[in-house]
Amino acid sequence: MAAERFAGRVVLVTGAGRGIGEAVARAFAAEDARVAVNDIDAEAARRTTGEIESAGGRGGAWPADVSDEAAVNSMVGSIVETWGRLDVVVNNAYWRAPATATRDLRTQDFDRCMRIAVYGTFFVSRAAYPHLRAARGSIVNLGSEGSENPPLPGMLDYAAAKAGVRAITKALAREWGPDGIRVNTVWPNATTPLWNAYAEAHPEQMRRMVAEIALGRPGDAERDIAPVVLFAASEEARFVTGQTLVANGGRTLL
Repeated sequence: MAAERFAGRVVLVTGAGRGIGEAVARAFAAEDARVAVNDIDAEAARRTTGEIESAGGRGGAWPADVSDEAAVNSMVGSIVETWGRLDVVVNNAYWRAPATATRDLRTQDFDRCMRIAVYGTFFVSRAAYPHLRAARGSIVNLGSEGSENPPLPGMLDYAAAKAGVRAITKALAREWGPDGIRVNTVWPNATTPLWNAYAEAHPEQMRRMVAEIALGRPGDAERDIAPVVLFAASEEARFVTGQTLVANGGRTLL
């Protein structure tokens, strides 16, 4: 495999067992990065790793629950022990219960959503900090337009969690910029297991949302979203930090 932008770099992608995380992990590996594949589902993490290796890339599975601080610290330590460094973190892991009206949203489900998205982003970023400082590396957080624009009904937990992720992005960009660490958010719009579950439960609302996308279609995780994440993490974006890169087909233009 020819050397690319991330040759010799080590990248951690959380929630990489499926969807956008999987597409991002595979894209980094295609550019010669060593990719630490994290997912709470060990089988899914191993499957993505196997796909990377079958394509000639280098990957490793690190199953862990990112809402567990001790597990995150152990995971990051193991990655650095194995590969000697950590250059890029992509905080993608997310969980939510099926779309539920706020009045019916269970407290434990709201808590789980926040712990994976917000606490997980915090725990992983903090554990990675000394290694990213040494590498003058970067963090890319997966956010959502729902953190700022009115989300679809039944997605209060999603909106709150993604707003927290965006706030973390801005705070860390300001605080860690002097250490040479860049931190950005990508707002994707792409078909994922979460998208499909919502579409099945709320087909009319999803139809209206797709109609609002200027390009007339939802994004593709591999072709439309992963390249934006890689750009944000690359030297091509060396003067970009604390920003939100919107890859949603123009939905927020309408």
